[in-house]
Amino acid sequence: MDKVSGKLTVYFEEPFWIGVFERIEDGKLSVTKVTFGAEPKDYEVQEYIQKCYFSLKFSPAVEKVRSREKKEAEGLRMFELKQQKKREKHKGH
Repeated sequence: MDKVSGKLTVYFEEPFWIGVFERIEDGKLSVTKVTFGAEPKDYEVQEYIQKCYFSLKFSPAVEKVRSREKKEAEGLRMFELKQQKKREKHKGH
């Protein structure tokens, strides 16, 4: 069974409230944008998801870009590796 995850971000973009749905399926990201108009209440967003989610038109799926956390972890790992090499280089001095 495939794993599917989703995320909804709601923000104000003059003069409307916008919702961006992100869906990750099989490691690929697709998105869609919804205009709510007036600021939606939590229950209105929940109702919208329940009634309209499966009729949303998502973008074509693309390979998911590495997350910020993964990038930072990789950068930290590389920094620590460089520090270790420096210490080993100067051990004999």
